[in-house]
Amino acid sequence: MSDWIGQLIGPYQIKTFLGQGSLGAVFAALDMESGRPVALKVIYPQIAAQRPFRKPFSQEAAKVTDLQHPNIVDIHAYYDEGELLVLVMDHIQGGSLGTALRMLASQGRQVAVYEALALTRQVAAGLDYAHKVGLVHQSVKPENILLRYEPTGTPDLAGFTALVSDFGMATMAEKGKLALDEQAMVPLLPYMSAEQIRDKGDARSDIYSLGIILYQLLTGRPPFVPTNRKEAIDLHSKQMPPYPSQVSPGLAPEIDQLVMTAIAKSPKERFQTGYDFMQAIERLVMANVAGVQPNTGVLRSYLASPGGMPATPAAPNAGSMGSPAQLTMVAGQPKSSNKPAGPKGDHIVIEHATEPAKTVPFDKLTLMIGRDPAHDIVLGGEGVSRNHARIDKQQDGSYKITDLGSTNGSFLDDAKLLSNVPEEWLTGKVLKVGTYSLRLNQGGGSLGGTMIGGGEALRTVMGDAPAPAAYAQPAPSPAVGPQKSNVSITINPPEIRVDPGLRADAQVTIFNQGDLVEHFYINVQGIPAQWVTIPPAGLQLMPGTSGVLPVMFAPPRLPTSTAGRHPFTLRISSDKRGAEVARADGILIISPFYQMLVDLQPKRVRKGQLATFTIRNQGNAPDAYTVTPRDREEGLRFFPPTNSTSVNPGQADSFKFEARPRSSGCLGIGSTRIYPLEVQSVAASGEQQVVAGELVVRPTFPIWLLMILFVLCLLLLLLLLLFWPDNKKEPKATPNVQPITLTNQSIRDLLTATFQSYATLDTQQIITATAAAQQDNDDDGLTNAEERALGTNPDEADSDFDGLDDGDEVKQDTDPQDPDSDDDGLVDGKEVEMRADPGNPDSDNDGLTDGDEVNSFKTLPTNPDTDGDGLNDRVEVQERQTDPTKFDTDGDGVGDSQDQFPTDPSKTGREVTVVAPPPGS
Repeated sequence: MSDWIGQLIGPYQIKTFLGQGSLGAVFAALDMESGRPVALKVIYPQIAAQRPFRKPFSQEAAKVTDLQHPNIVDIHAYYDEGELLVLVMDHIQGGSLGTALRMLASQGRQVAVYEALALTRQVAAGLDYAHKVGLVHQSVKPENILLRYEPTGTPDLAGFTALVSDFGMATMAEKGKLALDEQAMVPLLPYMSAEQIRDKGDARSDIYSLGIILYQLLTGRPPFVPTNRKEAIDLHSKQMPPYPSQVSPGLAPEIDQLVMTAIAKSPKERFQTGYDFMQAIERLVMANVAGVQPNTGVLRSYLASPGGMPATPAAPNAGSMGSPAQLTMVAGQPKSSNKPAGPKGDHIVIEHATEPAKTVPFDKLTLMIGRDPAHDIVLGGEGVSRNHARIDKQQDGSYKITDLGSTNGSFLDDAKLLSNVPEEWLTGKVLKVGTYSLRLNQGGGSLGGTMIGGGEALRTVMGDAPAPAAYAQPAPSPAVGPQKSNVSITINPPEIRVDPGLRADAQVTIFNQGDLVEHFYINVQGIPAQWVTIPPAGLQLMPGTSGVLPVMFAPPRLPTSTAGRHPFTLRISSDKRGAEVARADGILIISPFYQMLVDLQPKRVRKGQLATFTIRNQGNAPDAYTVTPRDREEGLRFFPPTNSTSVNPGQADSFKFEARPRSSGCLGIGSTRIYPLEVQSVAASGEQQVVAGELVVRPTFPIWLLMILFVLCLLLLLLLLLFWPDNKKEPKATPNVQPITLTNQSIRDLLTATFQSYATLDTQQIITATAAAQQDNDDDGLTNAEERALGTNPDEADSDFDGLDDGDEVKQDTDPQDPDSDDDGLVDGKEVEMRADPGNPDSDNDGLTDGDEVNSFKTLPTNPDTDGDGLNDRVEVQERQTDPTKFDTDGDGVGDSQDQFPTDPSKTGREVTVVAPPPGS
């Protein structure tokens, strides 16, 4: 498809080829009307020509264009014209996560833990949004996650945005009946759940795929790499992967649990939604679990470098390096030896990606580095100047490195040296010259590599540098001893105000009052580390100069970012001294924000049933709430009519209320009525929220029952008239006898006809009603006829909303119309779940009702002695005033049953206590 470059598709001119997948190729293009860069996904012509594929393409493309989320690639439009099928989307410059992982792996680097969690959280947010609108991705893999560098930072401090691409593509292929080669599925198999491979996946399959990606980010590889469909099903359904910490030691157990939950074999055991996955990650970060604090990380630096390439230069290939490294002897020959002698004193180790390491002894006061053949260390390759740097040994045995104004600079642990300014070189710090790394080792020790013997006639030549023709030793620089330095620091402003979820910047000014070049680094204490972003490179200052470092404060919009004043301390350390050299105090003032979440359970409540209204304070400041249930038709009364409460940030409170109809109708006769109701919560901060519900009131005597009674009465009257005995005596001949006889006969005829009509009608209705009565509309194990006989709702499996189906309640002899059959304060479903008896208010016969045990005393309703101390729970609560959940209430080492003073730890005494029997026994 290279011949597409330069072509126009609508207003879009194709510029470059970006990549390709199983369905099409992706090009970078330019919108000629707006000048905006875009990306075009062009479906392969052989696929676009298949008629069954075109309709699903248009249907799914129309859906994905409606997706609007910061973590989903925006689809602007789609084309279905002629033989072309094209998707127009945002062009994300950072490339895919798959490309980034391959690039980092080639350099031996791995994504930081916090970056892995931040990326996963962002992708989970995008998936959760799509799942809620009914779209399942079905192809979540690193190649379908694009990365965009955010130079101004992000709210989660990651410094990049992850965006999910290719929504709808898997569905297009499935509905379009494309017979994709199994080999084309191999790259996706490591990320597919077993149920997805079997074509039975759902939104939880996307969660599984994202969990596999998180596993790969943390360990450097996915847990499984199957090569075919059968092997993939076997691995994903049966094989337990090693914990991430077993592959990458140092990961916290909480991270292991997070990952293993996401990739659980059973979909029911995974995070059920993307939101659940996000919340788990946020809890991990807020708990300050080791290793999850924000940092700059390698992924951000990878994206920040030009073209999405790593900031450090890549190692040149063998062709660009010229001949292999060699050692040139200008005068004299080394002594013959079967094994080179190891370094005896201070020495420098020179390393390169494509050359063997070399070791140079430091047996003179000065070593020169550069391309000049006369220098002590001659380095070839790109990035090395003729006179690049000089290393000087000081009188106290320390070393200084001076960059001699080189074109590409010298770097000490990634910090660029100032030209012609000596900087102390400490053991362990890496000096980078071009593509070479030089390490200083003091005091000897075998390090491997080739040892270059001492003497002025010896020098090291590496890379494509020419061998020296002569050698002239440069004059040594004057020795300089260690010097003292003083540091001062100021914060502007000293009080930083910030809204949660936003950022505020402060300027930290550091003044180097000493006489040495030093690198300074900032550390913030007193507030969570994830609230603060500090430049990782620190600040390099010449003597007598000052510099400014920006510090960004960005507390998340969470209840844990409590409103108010948060004192903190800025500590300044020096790389030379390795300790704190200055400090300054500041105050972070977090503004309050108010947010509440409300819920009503159950939302459909029966007459006599209690509803529970819950308020959760999602803000960062305490708030007071007034809760009022109401109905707009004013047909209900509420008990209690209102309630007030105060809730701290991140906490919740709830209360129960009952709704009753003001009028119960005419003697309870009529049909089922549904009263809409709502509960309003008004916060003192001004926020209001309303939750809707409804009250269901069933009549005592339904209309259909009255109709049956009416028909029965009519039939009874007919039978009385038909079989009432006639008077056999001859009536007297009076004018009035004949009309009366005729009238009675007419009534009989009329009733007989009515009976026959009703009999015919009833026969038809009985046949219909019998068939309907044998059905089970709600699948609760009871037929409709049985439910009507019991008075339960044949269209509701759990008529009393107690967590048990009506059929199950009948089997275990509980009331399917009463959520709490034994009136002990626990609904029947909860009792069954706790293995208590829903038909016995005191399942363990300890004298306490099951409801009191669970709700008030936190004891077990199935164990009369919850703490096993030999005392009945009721005796502990009502007579001994001890804690029925603790074997030793006062912690004095004597169990409650044998402690004469069980609530006073200062007094001990042993006595034998007789367990009192429960009341009424």
